[in-house]
Amino acid sequence: MKKPTYATRIEQLFDEAEGLTTPGSHEQWWLQILREDALRKTIGWKAAFGRYVHRLRDKNLLRVSDVDHLSELATACDDGDPGWEPLLVPLVWCLAISGAATTWQFLHWSPLALAVLSLIMVTAAARWASVRLFPAHGEFSNFGPLKRWLAITVVAIGSTMVAMTLSLVTHNIAWKISTRRFESNHSDQLQAGSAFSVLRALAFDSYGVTLVLGDAAESWGATTLAFPGASVASMDLRPGYCTLNIFPNELLRWSERVATEFERPWLEGVMAHELAHCLDIPRDLPPFGSKSVGTRSIAPADVAAIHDVDTFVAATKRVATQQWQEAFSDTFAVGFWRLTAPMQAAALAKKLHDKRVDSSGEDKTHSTACWIDHALAATPPTSLKELVTWSDRQRASAKCSTHLDVAVAAR
Repeated sequence: MKKPTYATRIEQLFDEAEGLTTPGSHEQWWLQILREDALRKTIGWKAAFGRYVHRLRDKNLLRVSDVDHLSELATACDDGDPGWEPLLVPLVWCLAISGAATTWQFLHWSPLALAVLSLIMVTAAARWASVRLFPAHGEFSNFGPLKRWLAITVVAIGSTMVAMTLSLVTHNIAWKISTRRFESNHSDQLQAGSAFSVLRALAFDSYGVTLVLGDAAESWGATTLAFPGASVASMDLRPGYCTLNIFPNELLRWSERVATEFERPWLEGVMAHELAHCLDIPRDLPPFGSKSVGTRSIAPADVAAIHDVDTFVAATKRVATQQWQEAFSDTFAVGFWRLTAPMQAAALAKKLHDKRVDSSGEDKTHSTACWIDHALAATPPTSLKELVTWSDRQRASAKCSTHLDVAVAAR
């Protein structure tokens, strides 16, 4: 014999329950509402039905045998799979909260986006409150329809406002803590004898380049937030000077397992890597009003297409040229270590090599391990002033080619 469906069992239960009530009574009206909730598999309908039956028994409106029979029928009604709603409603609410907070804090303020997200948040919260807190058959059923929906609305709007406020407050607290840490690092690097002060003097004395250390307004976001192009260390090229963006504490945390005795030379080497970008790329760029460009910082496979600033900029967006520029900077860093920390240079270069290998799968532009090995094996530069020409020679003479170069050349 075929097993009765869930809907069939529900109809039988409520038909018999309504048959035990007075036609047109409040109990029949309430049972009709509860029947609809049961058919929709609203959470808690069975508990509400049990409370209803036992309340009638306590008032001697039902016989004990009728109560037992209805309880058996209710027990036989398997609620079945409630579907995805219990998971999806809170998930949609959380996603809308996250989207609204992100839109408010990080994107250009959009009234329409915030209005749509707010509507989604309130709707999801209202749906959850109507099922979990104020079901039509629950203990608040004596509120009446108007009071019930007023309570649902207050909870929906109130919970959304509280969640948004907590999200924004948390963001502001985290932002203040992080910027203060950055400012502390920034102040330390401006002191005499710091890694930056040493590199700044070296850059000016050896290459005539002025380095500026980016403050929180310029560099905090670029070194802390996880957005495309951000990095714990980078260099901005400016007319007449270069700005170093760096967060030393984050850099050392990001570097992983750098021994204490290697922290200072490692930090100086990373800064030297960024200085190399300041030396490599600007020498190929013309002053305002001129169209002639150089190609030393352009990958050999891309050189043929270079004839003005526009084509130069286009080439710098190709992976082969980006890798070529990173190869110069890593070579420069290895040469810098060989001059300033000769006893530690091999270990530092190996650390850099291993990091490049570890990240090569997802970061093709920094796949420079071959150039690092070549720079470590080559005759070291004789002085810091020779380091640029030495790095040029090592980059050009290294037998390092990748599928990236082949792919670009084939286009």
